[in-house]
Amino acid sequence: MKKINFCTTQIVRIKNLLDVIDSDFFARVISRKIIVRIDDFIDITRRYNNSTITDGVLKRNLKTKLNELNGEFENLLRLQRHKFSAHIQDLEFGLRVDSWANITYENIIFFHDKIIEIYNLLEHQADFIVINNDLCLSSKEMKNIKAVVKDKDIESSFMMSTDILAMTRLNSSSMIPCHPIQDKVLTLNSIVIILDFEIALYQAFDDIQYKYILQTLIINDIISFIDNIITPENTDYTGLDELLEDKEILDNFLNTFNLDTLAEIRTIRNKVGSHIDRDDIFEDIISLLDNNNLENTLLTYQHFLNIFYKICNNTFYLKHLTLPPTKMNGVLGMSHQPDKTFFENSIITTEFIHNDINDINLYKNYLKKLFLLKDDSNYEDIRYFFYDALAHSEVVKIVKLDNKDLELKKAHKFFIDKLKSSITSDRKRIILKLLNDCSNGYPSQLTYILLDTYNTNKLTNLLKEYIVYLGNIGHDHSQSAMIMLVQFLNAKDFNVEYFTLLSLLKIDIKNRGSDCFNKNLVIVENEYSLIIKERLNKFSPLFKIFVSILLSSEMIFNPMLQTYHKFFKELYSEYFENISFDNLQLLDINFSDEEIQTIKDLKSTNQLSNIFIIIAEKLKNKEEAQFFYQAIVNNLLKLNFTHLPFVEHLAYSNYKIGDIDEAVKIYKRLVDKNPDIIEYRIQLGHYYLEQKDIVAYNAAISYIEINFNLNNEQQETLNKLRDES
Repeated sequence: MKKINFCTTQIVRIKNLLDVIDSDFFARVISRKIIVRIDDFIDITRRYNNSTITDGVLKRNLKTKLNELNGEFENLLRLQRHKFSAHIQDLEFGLRVDSWANITYENIIFFHDKIIEIYNLLEHQADFIVINNDLCLSSKEMKNIKAVVKDKDIESSFMMSTDILAMTRLNSSSMIPCHPIQDKVLTLNSIVIILDFEIALYQAFDDIQYKYILQTLIINDIISFIDNIITPENTDYTGLDELLEDKEILDNFLNTFNLDTLAEIRTIRNKVGSHIDRDDIFEDIISLLDNNNLENTLLTYQHFLNIFYKICNNTFYLKHLTLPPTKMNGVLGMSHQPDKTFFENSIITTEFIHNDINDINLYKNYLKKLFLLKDDSNYEDIRYFFYDALAHSEVVKIVKLDNKDLELKKAHKFFIDKLKSSITSDRKRIILKLLNDCSNGYPSQLTYILLDTYNTNKLTNLLKEYIVYLGNIGHDHSQSAMIMLVQFLNAKDFNVEYFTLLSLLKIDIKNRGSDCFNKNLVIVENEYSLIIKERLNKFSPLFKIFVSILLSSEMIFNPMLQTYHKFFKELYSEYFENISFDNLQLLDINFSDEEIQTIKDLKSTNQLSNIFIIIAEKLKNKEEAQFFYQAIVNNLLKLNFTHLPFVEHLAYSNYKIGDIDEAVKIYKRLVDKNPDIIEYRIQLGHYYLEQKDIVAYNAAISYIEINFNLNNEQQETLNKLRDES
């Protein structure tokens, strides 16, 4: 009877949840637990009827009603139970869409009411458990649920997403998979979205019974996620592992991760998640949930999620298939909307709200929102509005820039006025960043804004922003911009000098690089290159090396410049390289021939952070050495952080400047993004020791020992780390 009561009360509780969740998609996500419990209720009640009921009339009545209920279940939701609920499995695309759509409030309520009716037939049994009103949600819980649904909302705005269920959602556009591996990745993406919602919803409850519902949903879906990556034994469906051509990353992970640690959550899934065990006593089943450390379970999920993303990011034909639900700005409408919604008559035609890009009051409102932003969550909406206004608002004035007529639009005039006003420097800095982020449209007008407003702000702390953004925004050889920049080359502040050189370099490369693409021009010395080289030659040998490698890194790794890198090989790249090597010999450092050759080899493969660290380690003057570490830390030295050694160098440089906390954060990210590399976990333990965080150190070492199979070398490294402690 306890198991029957458990099924029934969970169904009632989930119905209560559905009455609060104002989302077709997320309501279907939660409804899957009712679908599992319907199947449990039918089978367990049949067993109870056969073994316990002695009243012949009741026995026949129960049998009839359960058979009828089972027939309805077979017709309406049995497929959904097998393919979406107990386990998320492969299904033909069209059938998947139709089956998901058939999970409706009408169907759920039908089974809810039938089950309550059948359950109440047992009221005269000695072990009958009355269902009280304590199943209701508290006002606090309802508020929390609504907050989670609002935060995770992916239906009220136009979205693009590469998940297999995107096409079943309102206002969502997706791709149709044309290959089994695409289908598999899109299925995994859907599980990620589902789990993200369930994990957030779990935190909304204090009531343990509601937590049980979410806990079992989460564990079911984690097992589904894992089984869709690694094909389980004795099954007739295929995981991602059998579809991949290159399995190196996954194999590395599987060689280290101890799959036996999944036994606990598989047991929970098998005995109370996907169905209630028919033989185990009820208290033992519930104890599985009580003894489960959900935090550790979520860590396990995170490992597999990270390995999934790493596989996709390192497989060129999968790289673009992990797009999360992403808002599509400027979409006027969707041609496709689902035919069937979860809640009857819940389709609401989403209207595109066209903002008047000439409305000054809207400019002020959006700018106010920008000033009040606490994170980046709504930044893109604000940026898009102003990008549109800067591109398409009405022309209000014709101005001169380098003796050429330039149309200033209403939005340009608005920002000029703001930057010349008495608002704080911090707010002006926010505006300048916004203009920089809108720089891929009408750059000449944005350059004019910077030049026109500089004199108003030159005595403030905005100088760096003006210099840097002139270089980022400018695409033309502007005489006015050059005159302004050149005046900073003799500044006493090295950062001002460097960023000025960099901005001149950016403008020259973007201007002539695009011409080379279009006209196959030959790059020769010009006013820009002469100024850059003249100033570079005034530095000391150490700073010649320092600056030339910094500028090289921009040409190689800055997306703004790397496209044109090959056109400037002789004029800039080789020149910077020669300066670096020539001045190495002039330093008060005894580099061996072998070390010089190592540096040259590193330069030939663009491993510039290695060079900086080698030089810094050799410098006797610790203050000078800090310049090299700081350049890596502050991203002055541009690097491609998809190359993992560069990330290691970033952590090490933070450590060398005394910021151990940041080194720990970087290694945490390395561990998260590379679950197949156990050495990163061990090194994180080392940094915990340096941080003197013994609790975190012990937890990290314990986690490695429990969850991973170490080879001899890794075990030896771990033993040495223990000796350090």
